[in-house]
Amino acid sequence: MVGRKQIGSMRRGAILINVARGEVLDQNAVDAVGDILEPVNDLLQKGFLNRSDLVELVIRCPRHPGARLLRPFARSTRGPTRSEFEDAFHAFTECFGLPDALVNATLHGFEVDAYFPEEGVVVELDGWDFHSSQYSFKADREQDAALLERGIVTIRITWDRLIDGPEREARRLRTILEQRRSSYRALIEL
Repeated sequence: MVGRKQIGSMRRGAILINVARGEVLDQNAVDAVGDILEPVNDLLQKGFLNRSDLVELVIRCPRHPGARLLRPFARSTRGPTRSEFEDAFHAFTECFGLPDALVNATLHGFEVDAYFPEEGVVVELDGWDFHSSQYSFKADREQDAALLERGIVTIRITWDRLIDGPEREARRLRTILEQRRSSYRALIEL
């Protein structure tokens, strides 16, 4: 329940999500879902908020102006994202009609950025900020090899490729997913 966790409270003109460290998300300060994407994902990721809290707020106050902004989060079946890159990847899959991926899923002991379970495909969103050290480089290759040993392939997509050539990346990912769909099913049925 929202009140029990002291996460959500009502105020005339705004839906507030109060967090223990004093941050407040005030609907009056934002104009669009995109404006609250990062703060709401952060609250979901850190466990200060869960999907049922959002559903309760939207159901309890469906005509409230803030409900319009929270509704997409309440409806979503994917996990919270951790970065602008993950948000962009989700928008990319929606725009090009690609299947939904599990976001920040744990798979055989590894946390992956996106996982397409029907196809046995992991997509890692590789930004230089998080993958530039020798440790990260080696850990990425270890993860790729360990998952491939279990029949799961990894595709690594950079920000530049996603933004500069989205049609090419969508075509490439769609082809890989289609090819893998039947072969991965056969592999896991063995």
